[in-house]
Amino acid sequence: MDERRSYRRFNIALPIQYKFAAFQDGMTKASTLDVSANGLRFRVKDRPGVDEEVHLLISLPNGKPVMLAAKVVWCQAADRDDYEIGLRLSDTKSEDGKAFMDFYSQQLLGFTEKAKGDGHIIR
Repeated sequence: MDERRSYRRFNIALPIQYKFAAFQDGMTKASTLDVSANGLRFRVKDRPGVDEEVHLLISLPNGKPVMLAAKVVWCQAADRDDYEIGLRLSDTKSEDGKAFMDFYSQQLLGFTEKAKGDGHIIR
């Protein structure tokens, strides 16, 4: 599989609530498997379609919940009862989007500083 990601992904479990715009009334609780500057991955029970719109409420570690919209980029069976999905964030320029990007930037900064301290070259 070709690596097409533009941003480093971090294996971070953030509490989220999500709702598929097309077929869900209420929000469902989940946890991210990883996050990047423009997307995230988590598990769901119902199989969404690619390009399906998803509304997210993400609880950042600082306690600030952010509401973001996203689209399903891929979906694959994970276990017998659920699916892993990859989402691309749609609105990173909103106030909540900026708060999410600030969080991601802090993760990237911490990673970079740790790698430098360990003597690794960052590319």
